[in-house]
Amino acid sequence: NKTNTLASINYLINAYGKIDVDVDLVIPEEAVNIPRIGLQFEMNRKLDHISWYGRGPHENYQDRKASAFVDLYTSKVSEQYVPYIRPQDNGYKTDTRWVTFTNANGQGIKVKAPEYFSFSTHHQYNDDFDAGKEKKYFVLEIL
Repeated sequence: NKTNTLASINYLINAYGKIDVDVDLVIPEEAVNIPRIGLQFEMNRKLDHISWYGRGPHENYQDRKASAFVDLYTSKVSEQYVPYIRPQDNGYKTDTRWVTFTNANGQGIKVKAPEYFSFSTHHQYNDDFDAGKEKKYFVLEIL
């Protein structure tokens, strides 16, 4: 018995450069296994300075966040990597109110949502962790 999950994403870009992303997801009641749901964005590698208001400074997950306190943190994308023997994810942050990605001059983007969100950012896609090859972009994953 297959079930279909329906998703739509709408982007609204105004004249000031603000981008509203509206995601509508319909998961049937009979769905048994719900996959990881989120968005991935490929961003310019020069936006490597991170500031966020949420849990940190170390990685934290929904079931392992008691030692990560809510505060304002700063870091670099490269500092989010954790050298696990076989990594599946890295640098995950929960209960985030907002996150910015800026270049050395402080120019960049700010991501915020109507509710707390989680994110991770690194120099590769999650699927590429075993490839061992550095990419020329970095990925922001909002969950």
